[in-house]
Amino acid sequence: VLNATKADIKDNKAAESKIKVGTTKYNTLANVDVYTNYIGTGAAAPVAANDGVADTSNSSLTAALQATNGDTIKFVFDNNNKIAKAYVVTSKLARVTAVNAEKVTLNNGIGTLKLADNDVFEGIAKNDVVVVTTLYHGTATNSAAYNIVEKAEVVPGTVDGYKGNENVVVDGTTYPIYGKTTMTALGLTDEITAFTTGKIGETFDLYMVNGYVYAAAQTSEDATNYSIVIDMNAGTAGSNWTPFKMVVLGADGVKTTLTVDEDSACDTNSDTVINAADFAKGDIITWTGTEGAALVAKKAVVTTAGDGTTKTYNKTDKTFAGTVTATDAVLFAETTANAYNAASGTKFKAYAVRDLKDIVAPSGAVIHTYTNSDGKVVAAFVDLASAPAGATNSAVYGIVSAWTGKIEIDDVEYSVYTIKNDTETYTVQLKTGTLAKGSIYGFAPTTDGKYDNASGFVDLSAASAYTNSSKTIDGTTYTVSTVAVKEYDEAEGLLTYYTGIDGSKNGTGVTTKAVDDEVAIIYVDVDGDTAGEAIGVNGFDGVTGYYNAIILVDSNVITHIIVESSGEGNVFAK
Repeated sequence: VLNATKADIKDNKAAESKIKVGTTKYNTLANVDVYTNYIGTGAAAPVAANDGVADTSNSSLTAALQATNGDTIKFVFDNNNKIAKAYVVTSKLARVTAVNAEKVTLNNGIGTLKLADNDVFEGIAKNDVVVVTTLYHGTATNSAAYNIVEKAEVVPGTVDGYKGNENVVVDGTTYPIYGKTTMTALGLTDEITAFTTGKIGETFDLYMVNGYVYAAAQTSEDATNYSIVIDMNAGTAGSNWTPFKMVVLGADGVKTTLTVDEDSACDTNSDTVINAADFAKGDIITWTGTEGAALVAKKAVVTTAGDGTTKTYNKTDKTFAGTVTATDAVLFAETTANAYNAASGTKFKAYAVRDLKDIVAPSGAVIHTYTNSDGKVVAAFVDLASAPAGATNSAVYGIVSAWTGKIEIDDVEYSVYTIKNDTETYTVQLKTGTLAKGSIYGFAPTTDGKYDNASGFVDLSAASAYTNSSKTIDGTTYTVSTVAVKEYDEAEGLLTYYTGIDGSKNGTGVTTKAVDDEVAIIYVDVDGDTAGEAIGVNGFDGVTGYYNAIILVDSNVITHIIVESSGEGNVFAK
């Protein structure tokens, strides 16, 4: 015998009774009986007759056996050392759809098998991916079939590249694709049938049959890959003069400016160019590559509208727009009263949707929902008038200590400010707008420190903040007051303060409020326009008569105390 695989069979376009296996030619009978999985008596395949014309075509035997896969072939020679028979054993993948003590049901055309009548590996479970080899005696349609069911080999790793349907490179190793054609869909979560734009850099499980990739499923966390489009220019992808750029917000809340590559999968209007006409603000996308050459894929979403009554996100049953959410699903939201595609004034945020409370989108509000192959929402967008309930407030507080001038980033000028408190220094880069040196601001930090404008910076030391002013900071609305501290009872969780100071520098208008158990205490030095020292929440100085604290109140409880620590400056604007 000679053992080989279908991939070992090479072209032999010659009028001769031979077959080429690897680099060697073997003599054959004029007709070779070919058995596939031991069906019947074998189908005669002529070697040199009729279609075995020299230099133009392969023989029927070569054509019957040649394929790009690892199916095994056992050639049997006669007494004259010529191949007389070829036994082919084929295998294929399947997914377990059901299993009990007696039977297992498989997809991909296998059906239900009795465990007692077949060779099935121990511990087989629903959704296992398996290799099935079906052997017969008799014919393929009778009941005398014996199935060998083994757990499939899985190769996990990161895709480095691919060549059409020919092969895929994972962690530096090249794996051939079964049959050089589209892979088989088995109903796996996030499975693909071909490697396409956007898959390089993602992690996959490759499911193998005899060394060839038969199926593949993406395993990288989808939610971390999703972004939404929040701004675009008027360029064209691939242009040397005006390249198409977009600003996207990732699931981690980081804004990134992408130069869109012309090979991206996002020509949604099929006009052969990729530009702003293919997108709208709020579109959900994924991207790979680099920021300077990003391969962008626009995700197909279901678009609906809020009615002002129905729960867009239902926390009880964990559904968004009626569909269950994945545990790591990301919600992108526009959180101002402006329409999400307004020219200005918009504020986009990213949230872990399952951390939120019920959401009711306003009437007519745009809702985008993207589900994965498992039928779960993994990314969504909703146009809201404010931050969703339950959203974590990430605001920070400090005093503007310096304006360091202007810098240029990607051909855009930014004004650079330094904001300090007792624990942190923030570098803020504003595209438009200004901040006042010596003023105390609350704002939401970004990873890169870039901001389109100053609208998110709330001046807490402005005149309007003296007493019971309503201020919205990073989506949370507080009652803000400038106060003169009388006493802070940390053990009891109470702050007693004066709301006014008279001409003799005595406090007036005594008030006591509860302090949150997790109260944030921030220290600034107003006199020096710099970070303060953590001196504790002390009573105000009756000699200077300066207000020495700003308090933020939420639901009648003090959540933040901003303390002036130098004793030489008022906490409100100079």
